[in-house]
Parts: sequence; C-alpha cells; structure tokens
Amino acid sequence: RADEWSHLRSMKRVESASAPERDILDGNRLFLGSFDECYVPFKYCPLDSIQVATEKVIHVSLVCERTGVVESQIEILIEVHPCVVDQTMNLHTSEFSILKHSIPLEAGLLRSVNNNSTASTEVQSLRANDENVIVKVEQSDQGKEMVIKCSKSGTAPESREFLTFFYADKFQSVLLQVWKFSVTTVRKVDVSGLTGQTTISNLVVKGTATSQKVMCFTSHPDEIQVVPKEFTLISDSLSEVQVSFCPLIAGRLHAMLNIVNVETGRLAQSVLLAARGEDPPVSKTYELQVIAGTVHESKISYENAWSTRKTFSFKPAHPWLVKVNPGLLELEAGALGVVGISFRALDLKPGMYETLVFINDVDNNNEDCVRIQIKVLQNQ
Repeated sequence: RADEWSHLRSMKRVESASAPERDILDGNRLFLGSFDECYVPFKYCPLDSIQVATEKVIHVSLVCERTGVVESQIEILIEVHPCVVDQTMNLHTSEFSILKHSIPLEAGLLRSVNNNSTASTEVQSLRANDENVIVKVEQSDQGKEMVIKCSKSGTAPESREFLTFFYADKFQSVLLQVWKFSVTTVRKVDVSGLTGQTTISNLVVKGTATSQKVMCFTSHPDEIQVVPKEFTLISDSLSEVQVSFCPLIAGRLHAMLNIVNVETGRLAQSVLLAARGEDPPVSKTYELQVIAGTVHESKISYENAWSTRKTFSFKPAHPWLVKVNPGLLELEAGALGVVGISFRALDLKPGMYETLVFINDVDNNNEDCVRIQIKVLQNQ
C-alpha cells in the first residue's frame, strides 16, 4: 500500500511534507506526529456498466486509534460517466464448457483521452467487471497476449457480456482502453473426414418462435458447405440440412455455422462445428528440386485399376503451390494417364516443402493420395 500511495501522489505531482509512506503507513493505519501533514490519495474504480451518468456519495472518516474519536470526516461526491468502449469482440463457446481464449496484444495500446489518442503504452495489468471471468497478461513466444477464462457455460443460446479494462501500471490507475466482450453459448456438433474427400453429415435445426426465411453461412466456406443454403425455418419444428466437410489439411478445426434471417439480416442461430481432418493413406511419394523464384513443370502418371471406365479428379492440398493440369482424367479400365504438375516457387524461401495431391472419383470419394516433397534451392 505504501508503494501505491507513493505512485498515486507522484502521478498528481504532489510533494508530501511528512515522512515517506513506508515510515508512516501500516495497512489502513496512518502514524502522524504533532503538526504533521500528509496528502492522502483516494482511488475509486467503478466496474458496473452504466448507460447514463450517475452520482454517488462516499464518506471517509479519520478515526483516532487510541480514543476512537472521529478526528475528521470527508464527504466525496463522485459523478460516474459511462465508459467509452474502444473495441467489441464476440466469442463463442460450446454448451457446458469453460471458455479459454487468448488474444495477442500489440507492443502497446493507444491511450484514449478526450477522444484523442496519445502515444502507445505497454499493457501492465487487466481487470474484468465480472467475477466469473479471469483476465490476465502472459508472455508467449510471440510477445504478450491476453488470456481469458470464463466459468462453465449453460445451454444455448445463453449469452453474457463483460468489460475488460487495460491499465498501463500495476496499480490500475492509468486506464488505456476498454474492451467489451460478448460470449454466446452455441450447440456443438462433431464432424470428421479424410483430407481431400467430402464427408456429408445431417444436421437438425430447431425452429424458433416464428417462421422465417434463413440463409446459412460458414466461417470456412472452402472446407465446409451447407445444402440447402437457403430455406424456410418453420416455427417450433425441425429442419434438416446437409453439412459437407472436405478438409484441406489434417488437424482440428473449429468452424462456425451462422443461420441468418434473410429479411432482417439478424442472426437466427449459430452452431459450432468441431471438425477433424485426417490424411488418407499415401500410395506414392515424389521428390523434386526447384530453384527459388522459378516455376517447375513435371508430370506424374496414374493407372485406372478398376475394371470399368472411370473419371478421376486431381486436387492439390495447397493450390497456391501446386497446380494440376488437367484437373480431370477419364481413363478406360486398366489404362494409364498422365497429368502435368506445375510448382510455383516464385515467393518461396530455400527449404523443404511438402504437399498432397488427392485423387478422387466423381462423387469426391478418395481413390488415392500422392505425396510430393519439394526441395527449394537457392537461386545462384
């Protein structure tokens, strides 16, 4: 407390005529001799979110510890104004789970004073106005990050809002910015599939109180599609849609499916898709060397091992790196075909790169998988 008193007094540039705080302060007890003078700092930090200005009266009493007599009493009138929210963030969590989320912080935040931004200042401490939320600053390999942990969620579509205050000092006296967080609880659905292959799952959507025409949007449209994309959600009834999942790379993916009212543009429902992609078995591995800053052309052959005529599609996992031409190959039973592969090493640094080429049938089911290992050499 002595360090905090000294810090607050230095902020206001007040010189104390008495002894240093560490010599006269012990908790809430203040030791003063005859005719001693001391500037007592006051700090008031309201955390409630308000919409209009309010007034509050606080009484501070200085009581003699030996006699119990009130030596002085101060009445402080505080006018609390609504805070200015610098950023608003929307987060989603699944039902009956604890939300853990991290946000990278820049080297410094701009302090907003009278709607004017001052110099960038490093964040030293955080505080939330919800006792069920933990916020703190941690150091990671990429720099400082904000870590959020919320208590266990309920059922969808429960939501909560809280404010987070960023301070430039550990005593939380210099406010930098205020962020508003909105956490919505959504239904969680698990989907899985092989990379490069489309897996179709049925999703049941429950209607709301009124019927509405809705449209579906996904956060990862290159990997997840919904059919039908637009339909009528009947009130108090169940509707079924098909979710097509075609992962490009192996690993876990948390994607959002947002169902939006077409007429009003408002969000009707949200579903959290916990997707997982796994690589199919690799039949062949090719190794190539490419000079950085160039485009390398090559060819690979593929044989139709079926006893009937079939059409195969070639889909690279990294289309920005590898391009297959032609993308479709129609082969007779037992026939051998050749496709051209172009490797774009224009913006690549020297090193090893790896990609997969998925060979699928007309129904986008995986028939085969080829791994290509590319060694990019320094351009002499």
